[in-house]
Amino acid sequence: MESLLAAGDLESVRRRGDHVVPELIACLDSQSSTVRVNAAQALGLRGGAAATAVPALHRAMEATETRHDLAFSIVSLGRDGLPHLVDGLSAEDAGVRAAAAEVLATGGYGTLAEPAVAPLIRILESDAADPVKTHAVMALAATGVGAEPALPLLERLAANASGALKTQAAGAVRRIRDARKPGMLTPSRGTPPADDEEEQDTSEDAGK
Repeated sequence: MESLLAAGDLESVRRRGDHVVPELIACLDSQSSTVRVNAAQALGLRGGAAATAVPALHRAMEATETRHDLAFSIVSLGRDGLPHLVDGLSAEDAGVRAAAAEVLATGGYGTLAEPAVAPLIRILESDAADPVKTHAVMALAATGVGAEPALPLLERLAANASGALKTQAAGAVRRIRDARKPGMLTPSRGTPPADDEEEQDTSEDAGK
């Protein structure tokens, strides 16, 4: 398995089916960053069948320099990954916090990410690393109406911060306020939540 991952042959890994998930999880501890990243990507391609990999991906994200790729693989596994991204917001390593916030901003969770609002606010109140704060602001914006408790803090940043943080804060304030308007839906990007297909089926049935 490691030789396939080292060569980037994810198609051969995919053809082996879901039974390779335990091997892929073991490869997250490889000494090779290439193997770790490709193992994470291969797990992401397995979707819900690889949900058992989420805790291992979280541990690997905290321990390696490939945390950005690992975090995005967590999103690929659907809603099961959300609690681990929220935990990542409180990690000691600023890189882990930034990666978790960035993925929350782009993972398409929308209001499902409401449990992340409190730790995101803590980042804005106490984190010394501006890149982490910028990603936290973007994550709050992506959460939409669920991020209303952060509005006072975001408004202060929009007025008093500088550079990208100021710009992102002003945009987040607008986006959260727009999400409160009747008929407005919180936009989502990236991997849709796992239950979307089920909701779509229900809508189609209603129209028959």
